Amino acid sequence: MQISLTGSKLLNRILLALVLFSIPLAIMLWGGRALIFSAYLIYLGSASAQWPKTPARITASNVVDGYGKYDKKCIAHVEYEFTVDGTRFRGETVQFGQPPRIRAQAEKIAAKYPIGAVSDVFYCPENPNLSVLESGVDDTMLAFLVIGGIFFFGGTYGLRLFYKQWQNQAVNRSGESRRL
Repeated sequence: MQISLTGSKLLNRILLALVLFSIPLAIMLWGGRALIFSAYLIYLGSASAQWPKTPARITASNVVDGYGKYDKKCIAHVEYEFTVDGTRFRGETVQFGQPPRIRAQAEKIAAKYPIGAVSDVFYCPENPNLSVLESGVDDTMLAFLVIGGIFFFGGTYGLRLFYKQWQNQAVNRSGESRRL
C-alpha cells in the first residue's frame, strides 16, 4: 500500500495527514510543556529573592544516585524544618530548577548543608510550604526555556507548513476535478 499526499485514494491521504500532523504537534506540545515548566521555575526563583527568610535546621542531607531517568546523574537531597508564626514546616528544595548533576557536584551541594546545621530558608509568605534554601534559579532553566521555545515555535511552524501543503493539495484536487 503506497501512501502519498497526491494519491487518489482518500484513505491514503488521511493516513498520511495523521502521521505528518502528529509529528509537529508532538514537538510543539513538548516545547510548550518545557516553556511553561521552565517559566514557572524561573518565576519562582526570581520571586524567592524577595521572600522573607528564617532559620531552618537541616534534618537530612545526602546524595541520591540514579535520580529519575538519569542513571549516571545524582541529586543533592536536603531536608529541613523551619517555623513560621509558630507553625512548623518542612522543605526539601535547595534551589528552583536544580538539575541532576555528576556525583562530585551533588556531594558539594550536600556538604554545604550538613545534618544539624542551621541555614536560612526563603519561604513564600502566602504559602510557607513553598520554600527554598538558595534563592534564584539555576542557569540550566534559562537554557531549558530557550530549548522549549525552539521546539514550541518549530512545531508550530511545522504545523503551519503542513496545513498550507494540505490546503494546496485540496485546491489542486478541486481544480483537477472541475477540468474533467
